[in-house]
Amino acid sequence: IFAREQTAERALGSQQDSERSQELVRELAPPARRTLERIIEGKASQWLTVIPLAADGLDLSPTQFQDALCMRYCKPLLSLRGTCDGCGGEMSTNHALNCKRGGLVKQGHDQMRDVIAGLARQAFWGVTVEPIMREGDAGEPGLVADIKINGVWDRERASFYDLRVVNADASSYSSRDWLAVAEDAARAKHRKYD
Repeated sequence: IFAREQTAERALGSQQDSERSQELVRELAPPARRTLERIIEGKASQWLTVIPLAADGLDLSPTQFQDALCMRYCKPLLSLRGTCDGCGGEMSTNHALNCKRGGLVKQGHDQMRDVIAGLARQAFWGVTVEPIMREGDAGEPGLVADIKINGVWDRERASFYDLRVVNADASSYSSRDWLAVAEDAARAKHRKYD
């Protein structure tokens, strides 16, 4: 009987915690609420799911750790410069994730590509970064993927991966469901290769 009572108390406490959590999220400003709802639903990213060991190249400096938490919970970065190096505009987290002239978007994309390629090298052979899929001809640009990995789907077959970084908190996506945004990004990548 005592064990059943404890289980019932825990369930009640968990339900009360969940209700309080939902209440707090509803009280947030719309951008922060959207970010937290996306995190809670698990439709975007997971963060810190492994121990960040230096031996694996996953360690974070104190500033990186603080910045990651601030970005995850829609708070302003603590160590952000006042203006953007690329365009001279006012720097904010959203601007840093969107500005194509400052180089941060490309740097983030390339860093993600290199980490994924490094992990793939631990499991597969023949991993190539920026493989040419089709040479350009007569003014037509060629096609270059981000990563080529041999043996993922079939032992002798190459598979190509083209990554896309999407700022889920961009104002242009504020009225759209995250799943729809992600599907549009995937379709845009597929059209590139059709």
